[in-house]
Amino acid sequence: MNSQSDVNIDPAGWRDYLELCKPNVVALMILTSLIGMLLATDQMVPFNILLLGNLGIAS
Repeated sequence: MNSQSDVNIDPAGWRDYLELCKPNVVALMILTSLIGMLLATDQMVPFNILLLGNLGIAS
């Protein structure tokens, strides 16, 4: 019994890689971190901290 001949493997496309990145989950993480940063202080969070912090969380 040769099971390797029965397997059909297609090359991965860009949609497969996009699905592995889970963009909806990452977008929800960014939104949650943004809201958390804004609620953590009474004053406005500096833009560079807001941007760089969320870029670090997203990567």
